[in-house]
Amino acid sequence: MPYVPKGWFGMYLKQIELENFKSFGGKVTVPLMDGYMAVTGPNGSGKSNIGDAILFVLGPRSPKAVRAGRITDLIFNGGSSRSRASYMKVSLVFDNKDRIMPWDDDTVTLTRYVKLNDNGVDYSSYFFINDQKSTLTEFDRLLTKARISADGYNIVQQGDVTSIVEIGAVERRKILDGISGIASFDADLQAAGAERVEVNSNLERVEFIRSEKEKTVRQLEKDRAEAMKYKEVKDRLDTATAQLTVRQRDNQKATYESIVSSLDGTEKELEELSRKKAEAIEQRDSNEKAVSEKDAEIEARLGSEYTKVKQDVEEAKIKVASEKSRADAASEDIEKQKAFREGFVQDNEENRSQRQTLTDNLSDLEIKKKDADTELSTALAEEKSIREETASHGGEMTDLQKKLEAVEKQIDAAARSEQEASSRQAAVGSVLENAKNAKDQAEQAVESARFEVKDADWNLQEIKRQAGPQNEAEELGNKILALKKQESELEKQEDELRSIADKKTAEYNRLSTEKRVTESLNSGSEALSRILTLKESGEIKGIRGTVAQLATVDPGYETAAAVAAGGKMTRSSSTIDVGAECINYLKRNGLGRLTFLPMDEMMPGKPRAKAIMVLKRTDGYISGFVEYKPEYENVFWYVFGDTLVVGDLDKAKDVMGGVRVVTRAGELIEASGAMTGGNLDKRRIGKFGPSGQSALEAAAAEMKKAQDQLDEIRSDLRALRDKIRETDSQMTQAGSRGIGMKGKIAAADATLLRRRRDWPPPRRTSLRRPRPSRTRRPSCPRRMPPWRKRGQGCSP
Repeated sequence: MPYVPKGWFGMYLKQIELENFKSFGGKVTVPLMDGYMAVTGPNGSGKSNIGDAILFVLGPRSPKAVRAGRITDLIFNGGSSRSRASYMKVSLVFDNKDRIMPWDDDTVTLTRYVKLNDNGVDYSSYFFINDQKSTLTEFDRLLTKARISADGYNIVQQGDVTSIVEIGAVERRKILDGISGIASFDADLQAAGAERVEVNSNLERVEFIRSEKEKTVRQLEKDRAEAMKYKEVKDRLDTATAQLTVRQRDNQKATYESIVSSLDGTEKELEELSRKKAEAIEQRDSNEKAVSEKDAEIEARLGSEYTKVKQDVEEAKIKVASEKSRADAASEDIEKQKAFREGFVQDNEENRSQRQTLTDNLSDLEIKKKDADTELSTALAEEKSIREETASHGGEMTDLQKKLEAVEKQIDAAARSEQEASSRQAAVGSVLENAKNAKDQAEQAVESARFEVKDADWNLQEIKRQAGPQNEAEELGNKILALKKQESELEKQEDELRSIADKKTAEYNRLSTEKRVTESLNSGSEALSRILTLKESGEIKGIRGTVAQLATVDPGYETAAAVAAGGKMTRSSSTIDVGAECINYLKRNGLGRLTFLPMDEMMPGKPRAKAIMVLKRTDGYISGFVEYKPEYENVFWYVFGDTLVVGDLDKAKDVMGGVRVVTRAGELIEASGAMTGGNLDKRRIGKFGPSGQSALEAAAAEMKKAQDQLDEIRSDLRALRDKIRETDSQMTQAGSRGIGMKGKIAAADATLLRRRRDWPPPRRTSLRRPRPSRTRRPSCPRRMPPWRKRGQGCSP
């Protein structure tokens, strides 16, 4: 045990607390006081297990360091008279007043707790620092800061000093580096360097994905702004529609009130006319009576002649009335025919209107029918889903009721078991009293047989040690699951990067196609193509390129600039000497003609008076929307002159006459008044810019970057899958090794059980063990158990 001098204020181990660890059943506390501490006791009393407990908490690399085949072998097995424990716990209590461990407490208790699972084979391991749940990583961090390691030399075992003295200088230096912490720092630095490379790679990959996501977000923000604008306009439209409806309602209400008022006036007029009609009828009756009286008086005076004249007059009146009736009937027929004709025409128009309205209504009804069919299908699907969910819930309720009945039966069975256990406990009490009496007699026999049992147990542990950890296959399986999870994450990143790479490739192909089309449109002749080839090869130096390649145009004005420049876009810019050299080259090779613009000889110009006068009514000079180097100022004056640009043709008509005008859509009005316009295929007109070369190069760089990222993550995936296959092969081999060693372990278990079953051995006369001899232990061809006494020789 470590030496702790009195008055020592550094960090030291104060106490060891054991519970169900190896041979220690129940709770055991080992205090470590000032000065040297020694633990003594007979063989097999558990002295070495105290050191194993310290190593167990410090976290060795392998269970073999604590003399166990697997972790569960450290749990107290109950011996011959007690049942096996289901858990174990070991705590190391450190004095930390000087804060060597980075934990703000005067006392630091490191606890490791292992609990068997219900199957009795697997286990769960827990770590605690001062009763707070922790991890093995946190343990390692605290112990590393205090320079404590289970695999180091904080604990010096038998033979360690001799081995250190006998090894070479390089190996001894490695040990010293490990003790001083240098090796740990070197390992941490190496691991940190590898992690840094991996993190940098991941950061670059994530940054690339993030930039693409930001582009997507910006596009979505634009879509959102347009959607918000649409919503705002729609809200305004809905408000205007509602206002119009209210106004129409008010107008209809006013019209109704006006009609009601007019109807009241009409009824009053009707009553007045009815009264006047009655008066007129009364007046007519009185007049007819007076006429009858006069007729009778005249007839009496004149006699029969008057009667005849009167009849003739009546007949004439009748004829006149008949003719008048016929004339009136003919007039009425004419009016009816006219009215019928007008009504027929009006009805025809109304029928046409109603037919159109019915057609529209039929279309609307068909759309509504389709919507209703869709809603009906959705409702039927929801009804089906609700029925299925109700049916499933009904099954769950039935299952729950069955489980509840099963639990109630278990409760009844447990109550009966409790009663039986109480009765058995009373019986066991009497048996226990008898057992205590027999225990004293059996202890002598047990002491003599313990040696043989320990020997068999040690043989079993030795076979398990040779077999290796029994849960190796399980650990490898967990490792494969972790690797599979990492593989899934990398596959997700691969899908994202593949999508990005496909987009970048499509963008590159689009720009490449546009570049070829633009170059084809801007070249237009074999002469220009050959001159541009000479420029690229450098055979004739000083060729600046075409006018279209020397400038860029602001967004929205590309078509206007291309139309305003016209054929001058393909003119080549150079110096006068270079232009002359190019013309001679075209003549020698019979390649045709081409116009060259010598920058050093091009004349400047000034806008015309009319252009200056109407400038404020336009967007400005087209040259103002074209960007180029100052040295090309005279070249672009030659190309555009004082051409003005406007929004549309209506604005162009307001300023035309004596000035050259171009619209954004591409209509051109010359100063003479000549107008050019119509349908314009924008794919067939030239474009300003360096043939899209810079954009194409940027797209190519982004495509290569995306492809490199994709290749890198695919390489990581291949390496990870190789590692998964290798781990799977190791798991298969571990399973095969486990099957091969099961026979040996079973044989050793049978020997141990047979020796325990043969207890008690023949009774001994004394409980006192013979004093171990001082003779030298003979050589043994195999490893000796730690409890075998010197001089006893090898185990058969």
